[in-house]
Amino acid sequence: MVLSIRCANQEDIVFITNLRNELRRYFLSSDPADAMTTKRMLNEDGTLFYIAEQGEKPIGCFSLEMKRNGMYDHAMFGHFMIMPRHQGQGIGEKVMEMAKDKARELGLKALYLSTLSDNVAALKVYFRTNFKTQQQVPATTEMVCQL
Repeated sequence: MVLSIRCANQEDIVFITNLRNELRRYFLSSDPADAMTTKRMLNEDGTLFYIAEQGEKPIGCFSLEMKRNGMYDHAMFGHFMIMPRHQGQGIGEKVMEMAKDKARELGLKALYLSTLSDNVAALKVYFRTNFKTQQQVPATTEMVCQL
């Protein structure tokens, strides 16, 4: 099946909220997600939110939070989630490559991210897609990928 990404919209709030709740053990805050918080995330200034679809069914998401260094030249990669039943099939790596392609289209030079240091599956995806460890602090690993 064809894998694609598209800009998230208001109709995606329920999907994203449910996915955040399903995967919340991987986030620093284990508080349940709610639709209002998800709506705020989608409407944040400078943040582009994307939905990954297989066929026409949403299976994951990610965001690019644009950062300035004179102009937008890098972004924080975040909210990266793939539905559990689609994990372990290489989809995360494909979505990550699509995210990097989108960042290049936007003229970005680098992507940064922060992940829990014990999230081994995510770290494997990041290393396989050319992210490098920038620094480790007690619970998180900060990484960068030059584009």
